[in-house]
Amino acid sequence: MISIKRLSECKLLEAVDAWNKGFEGYYFDATTNVDAFTARLITEGLKPTMSVVAFDETLPIGLILSGTRKVGEATISWNGGTGVATAYRKQGVGKKMMQEALSIYKEENVDLAILEAILENEKAIALYEQYGYQVVDHLHHLQHAGSLSDIEWELSNEMYVRPGTITEMESLSFYQKLAPWQSYWMHGKGLDVWIAENGSTPKPVGYALTKKRLDDTGKVVGVTVLQCEVEALAVNQTSILHSLLYRVFGPVSEQATRMFAFLQDTNQQVMNFAKAVGFTKAVSQVYMMKPMTSKGEELLKEYRNRQYIGQR
Repeated sequence: MISIKRLSECKLLEAVDAWNKGFEGYYFDATTNVDAFTARLITEGLKPTMSVVAFDETLPIGLILSGTRKVGEATISWNGGTGVATAYRKQGVGKKMMQEALSIYKEENVDLAILEAILENEKAIALYEQYGYQVVDHLHHLQHAGSLSDIEWELSNEMYVRPGTITEMESLSFYQKLAPWQSYWMHGKGLDVWIAENGSTPKPVGYALTKKRLDDTGKVVGVTVLQCEVEALAVNQTSILHSLLYRVFGPVSEQATRMFAFLQDTNQQVMNFAKAVGFTKAVSQVYMMKPMTSKGEELLKEYRNRQYIGQR
């Protein structure tokens, strides 16, 4: 008999077992252990009281991990992983877990539910659509190894890029508050904020949120751009973008890996830059949203009508 429990009611080893069975044969190796699983719950803001584990009698066979955060006065939930053991697929286990998860979201007064799914995972996407999720964007993880010395950077003496703060970034009118969950500053460590200003009118016109990867000696071996935005109505947008990315990528050695994570199709200017200089796709995802209240509907509408869509 299949039953659904909250993760908070289960043993940690049961949840880890459910994860490893649920993601066996996935598009990449998602195998975890107790320490890594616990660290992920904390880092990504996933809540045991909101997450569910499926059992066949006492055997863990699947799970959905979830968390919430505030965006202004609205509450957003994130599905951070849905997995069902191979032997139990196509038996309605995923549907039972989705129903329970959405019931919990209602209890938690969630306004907008979001998630990402691997682009090729058509079965998972179909399941989410069955429960009201809509594809609102496509996300890409891009990487580039080697020199960027051949780029013709369009820089301007009037453009100044300086370190910024999380508070300053979030206060920007063009801050991407509905960026994919894992690109939020609160779900990462060792992040840097860069602010671009136009010297003639000293106000922020762009920002980048980045993360460095260090080796055991402290040397930078990789840098990832989690968010990069240019004010939609700013002049010299290409110069703003190039100034930001030159500051982010330029000081890194030629041996370091450069990446864009969760880069949205709708961020056309950054996407065009990445394609033009030879970044390649590692994996692509769909970005899905499900409004659960009128506030959620407004947030969804706001995302679909992002200022820079159609202007870049």
